[in-house]
Amino acid sequence: MARIAFKNGDIRENGQILGRLHDDVIRNNVGAVLCRTRNDEIRNNAGTLIGKVKDGVVRSPTGMRLGNVKDYMIDGMEHEKDVNIVAAYHFLVKKFF
Repeated sequence: MARIAFKNGDIRENGQILGRLHDDVIRNNVGAVLCRTRNDEIRNNAGTLIGKVKDGVVRSPTGMRLGNVKDYMIDGMEHEKDVNIVAAYHFLVKKFF
């Protein structure tokens, strides 16, 4: 099973870099912007709302409950903003819808 971990802004799978989190921006392994987070919202690089995270709950743009932040946790990201944890998981590990 793959081990996904976060350290010093890098998200890695079994040592290979998947992407990077810096200043509420998620980038892929070649540096292209995948999404930005702001005000508990996750928006893709085109600005389209992808999801919302509030009080530990992840919701779709229409308000449908998608799960809890703990369902999207990446090792080492415990002290990051909830919205950034979910965004990194969605864009770098597995899409949640």
